[in-house]
Amino acid sequence: MLVAAIITPPDIMTLVLVTLPLYLLYEVSIRVVKWVESMIPS
Repeated sequence: MLVAAIITPPDIMTLVLVTLPLYLLYEVSIRVVKWVESMIPS
């Protein structure tokens, strides 16, 4: 969120529009890592 706040103009709607995709990518990457780790036999 800090990156989104720095790279956007001081408008709350623009901040939200940049923050949401960044957060969604973060969540998706966590789930992909968990999925890949579950595929690896231990």
